Amino acid sequence: MRSCAFVSLIMVCLNTPKTFERHPNAQYFVFSVDLIITVMFTAEMIAKMHIRGILKGEVPYLKDHWCQFDAAMVFLHWVSVILMVFEMSAIVPRFSYLSILRAP
Repeated sequence: MRSCAFVSLIMVCLNTPKTFERHPNAQYFVFSVDLIITVMFTAEMIAKMHIRGILKGEVPYLKDHWCQFDAAMVFLHWVSVILMVFEMSAIVPRFSYLSILRAP
């Protein structure tokens, strides 16, 4: 999972207008990698919820601060992936003001 976090950091760095101007197909690569990593983080979150319990158990998932942080990051990953889908399908203009949602 640490290597996924590192790869995700690299994808965030590649997600710039200049990169996509110089390499138009890079957007599909960045999207694919982001989607795979987001699915992996989501699977980890679901597994932890199943093992620990969501609100009940010895160490419930939603009462652990690191798990709350993880859940917030997974949510923001999904926001980023959905925003990329909207950008690639021209529903939202590329790099509009909505791109600020990727900042966290």
